[in-house]
Amino acid sequence: MLETRRTDSFRYPKTGTANPKVTFKLSEITLGSDGRILSAVDKELVQPFEILFDGIEYIARAGWTREGKYAWAILLDQTTDIWINIHDIFHVFPQTQEDVVEFIFASECKTGFRHLYRISTVLKESKYRRSSGGLPAPSDFLCHVKEELPLTSGEWEVLGRHGSDIRVDEVNKLVYFEGTKDSPLEHHLYRLTERGFSHACFVSQDCDMVICKFSNQKCPHQVSLYKLTGLEEGTAQRAKEFWATILHSSGSLPDYVPPEVFSFESSSGFVLYGMIYKPHDLQPGKKYPTVLFIYGGPQVQLVNNRFKGAKYFRLNTLASLGYVVVVLDNRGSCHRGLAFEGAFKYKMGQIEISDQVEGLQYLASQYEFIDLDRVGIHGWSYGGFLSLMALLQKPEIFKVAVAGAPVTLWLFYDTGYTERYMGHPDNNEQAYYLGSVAMQAEKFPSEPNRLLLLHGFLDENVHFAHTSILLSFLVRAGKPYDLQIYPQERHSIRVPESGEHYELHLLYYLQENLGSRMATLKAMP
Repeated sequence: MLETRRTDSFRYPKTGTANPKVTFKLSEITLGSDGRILSAVDKELVQPFEILFDGIEYIARAGWTREGKYAWAILLDQTTDIWINIHDIFHVFPQTQEDVVEFIFASECKTGFRHLYRISTVLKESKYRRSSGGLPAPSDFLCHVKEELPLTSGEWEVLGRHGSDIRVDEVNKLVYFEGTKDSPLEHHLYRLTERGFSHACFVSQDCDMVICKFSNQKCPHQVSLYKLTGLEEGTAQRAKEFWATILHSSGSLPDYVPPEVFSFESSSGFVLYGMIYKPHDLQPGKKYPTVLFIYGGPQVQLVNNRFKGAKYFRLNTLASLGYVVVVLDNRGSCHRGLAFEGAFKYKMGQIEISDQVEGLQYLASQYEFIDLDRVGIHGWSYGGFLSLMALLQKPEIFKVAVAGAPVTLWLFYDTGYTERYMGHPDNNEQAYYLGSVAMQAEKFPSEPNRLLLLHGFLDENVHFAHTSILLSFLVRAGKPYDLQIYPQERHSIRVPESGEHYELHLLYYLQENLGSRMATLKAMP
């Protein structure tokens, strides 16, 4: 780090390079009467990991069964034409038979939507003996699947990432899970929470209490505690009884106007969802500049029925200053199934902007106050990457792009993320080229004041080298740009003063190059 003259070192395998090798060990620790460690012995597998599990490069999850008899590890060997989304759903039942282990797991590979399955496996003692020499056969350590029973189904998904998990009531034979069955825009604990809000819930270990945090577009976050009451005769569902409010809603924020959700069927055949923040001083017959706030990458959903007032308050600020602000989840965003999420497999950066432009054109057909001659775009990380792509691919539509911490050359990003979505660069050279804006710098506009780059100099995720190489190619191509560096910031801005500087600089750049000043220049003869 610059000011402390300290460096942080960590592994960062870049696309096309080898991943670190993994192994699986158990440590047997002996404690003294005072709790101090007396000794520790590492116990390894009978053969090296890469021999026992050929082709497996990583351990997805690992843990112990409840009684501590077995250690388990998830090594994915499922196949898909898209990719495997790692999740946290894995519940092992207490053993009732010595040679049978039953558990609940989730998979998207069977139907394209993540659903729950109860799986029974038969354990058998391996015939392989290390003392006899030779190598074990792959079948020596495989468990036979006795039964696989689907517990959920349909064109919606069980949530298993970003803190969502399942809770199993083994006494009443109930599984509590969060999902999107009612709407892709709302998360519910099934079946206990009310429609019209999006929830994040935690069920107690003995399944008698539940804490729910919930909100919607108009109502800020609240947290309540509920007691789960008994089952009614002939039903497979418990009811919840209000117990206490832990966090009251603060009410509407001053001068906050929530966005409106819209949807339309795109040319791809998918229904796309978006939000629009209308100018607070909306006047008939007047046209307003538009800012497209974008992320657009995998594993993220921006458009949902949650309160946006705190995290995205800048969008409300822009609307209060006379901007139309649009947010749209293009193909590739999450909670819509693998077919929707996997639409940009092997082609990141090639389809997202067309979805975003369709959304803008749809809104312009519905609202006369949108000025399509004054459209700007802003995003961070993957959103910064797409902001650059928008200016590169559609300079006639996007007049200004403000790109924060953007990926500009996929060969500079890490293996785990990039190769999951783009494949190995040796097998997909054309897509890597088309998805790397640095390699296409000559396509950027030649007019000044259309491109602003923002980047933390200590970014540990998208290294500053991405911005550096883009600048080199822009200079070589004779293309203008504006640059704002945050010397002590990482991938996310953390220092309050830096955050304030970023917000003000963003607003100033938009006002100077897209807002009222540009409207005046446009009106001049």
